[in-house]
Amino acid sequence: MHRADAAGMGGARLVALSYTFGASPNAIRSSLDHLIALGLAAPNPGHGHPLRPEYILTKRGARLAPACAALDDSLLLFRLRQEAMHKWALPTIHAAAVLRPARFTALGDQLRGITDRALSQTLRLLTAGGVLRREVREGFPPVPLYDLTGTGEAIAPFLEPLAAG
Repeated sequence: MHRADAAGMGGARLVALSYTFGASPNAIRSSLDHLIALGLAAPNPGHGHPLRPEYILTKRGARLAPACAALDDSLLLFRLRQEAMHKWALPTIHAAAVLRPARFTALGDQLRGITDRALSQTLRLLTAGGVLRREVREGFPPVPLYDLTGTGEAIAPFLEPLAAG
């Protein structure tokens, strides 16, 4: 079973998801709450034990599952799964792909809700991970620009179906 393809599980309990994804039950619970709020997952109505609920993907979630699996495969290939687990990493890669090249302020405007500190940390993380490159354009004041590296260009197409979905 592919880790990103929870649709193939036909429903799973919290403990099974925790084991499958190698994450703590608290992290899985938080992710499930977020997926439920987005309408991508739901408690399984055909599973009756209230203390051990089972979760399934909704129709919309099942449509996005193949794109998630492809993204996960690409992150494994480039050894970027750890970096991608940071809250703003994947949205920042997508924004950088759309804006190419991007100024700090333009990225912040594209990523609604991100703080300057979170954006700065994410850009530092993605630059160190080889996904983005930072180039300083000469002038007064100097203008730092962020663009995708070859690795970032390879990952960005996998984000498009998720951004549209």
